Amino acid sequence: MSAASLARANAASAARAAERNRALAAEALYRLRDRACPPSWGDLARARIDCRDATWADIGAVLGQSKNQVTSKWRRLLDAAGLLEGGGRDGA
Repeated sequence: MSAASLARANAASAARAAERNRALAAEALYRLRDRACPPSWGDLARARIDCRDATWADIGAVLGQSKNQVTSKWRRLLDAAGLLEGGGRDGA
């Protein structure tokens, strides 16, 4: 595979992941709308929707948190919303 082909494949994969994470964030907000959850989860979901092409480190910087803190909250948010598949690292 050429470098150009690899770069196109990586860009396409990143775009799919960004769209999937944006959709997961919107669905999590919808599912948790009537339940008490930490406000930081809502902030994270809204940041993921608004900045869908941003890296987790970028979102962490916007929220004043580390990448590890953000991805940990992301997994807890998805789990609370019933969206975490297989107990793995979905989306992060």
